[in-house]
Amino acid sequence: MAIAVDMKTVIRHVLERDRSLPADQQTTFLLGPMNARERAAMGDKLLARHEGGFVELRQETVNLGVLRAGLRGWENFKDRAGNVLEFKTVSNGTGHQVPTEEMLDLIREADRDELVSVITKATELSEDDQKN
Repeated sequence: MAIAVDMKTVIRHVLERDRSLPADQQTTFLLGPMNARERAAMGDKLLARHEGGFVELRQETVNLGVLRAGLRGWENFKDRAGNVLEFKTVSNGTGHQVPTEEMLDLIREADRDELVSVITKATELSEDDQKN
């Protein structure tokens, strides 16, 4: 039986490397699935064809798009001085709020990759499937 993706799902994700820390030192990222338009746009950007038959894989560009579409916020994300960072958004032009470029820049590359994986799975699986 087909099960719909719940677009209102919010996944509270603690990075694997933070899970051994005390709860008050863990950062929680709030993630959700991409909608169909966002998913299609990411697929369209994956390959770039150039003159002479050269094909460029644009995985990092796609990953940033996935993160922008699926990152809903964070809790307890701090700068080097220990200050909690405010999560800032802008309109993406379709009525949705997405993180600013500066917000994406604050997340380490390895952490971005982990978050992208969670967002991608959330887009493909229902909430019940994620629990199993």
